Amino acid sequence: MKKSFRIIVLVALSVFLTIGCTSTDSTKLPDQELLQGIWIGHEVGHEDEKCTLTVSGNNIEFRGAHPQEWYKATFTLDEKAKPKCMDTLIKECPAPKYVGKLARVIYKIENNTLTLAGNEPGVDTRPTSFERSGNIRGFVLTKE
Repeated sequence: MKKSFRIIVLVALSVFLTIGCTSTDSTKLPDQELLQGIWIGHEVGHEDEKCTLTVSGNNIEFRGAHPQEWYKATFTLDEKAKPKCMDTLIKECPAPKYVGKLARVIYKIENNTLTLAGNEPGVDTRPTSFERSGNIRGFVLTKE
């Protein structure tokens, strides 16, 4: 009787541990999933001017604080890079010189905050930090 009781306890413990290990912790979701939705925030240095970023699948729509600043783009991620990288291909915007150009961006997602830093579309280099310098623009957004 003791041996069968131990087996039952071991089986129950195994089931419990297996269920516990497969919980859906949102911090373990791929960034592609975490990015989905609407993000609202501001450009670094312009905290009083609101901007929005809408992510659906691998599509991005950005709306700046001014009506003439908007972009529609597709993106790919490199989550293994340090810092993490996003390549954004501009599909539509009011500035024809940017259409078809790649914007090289770094990003981080912490809790409900998305921080981005990127160069002008068409510039081949990517920022290496989130510090604002030169032509690098930064954004801090919170998921709605």
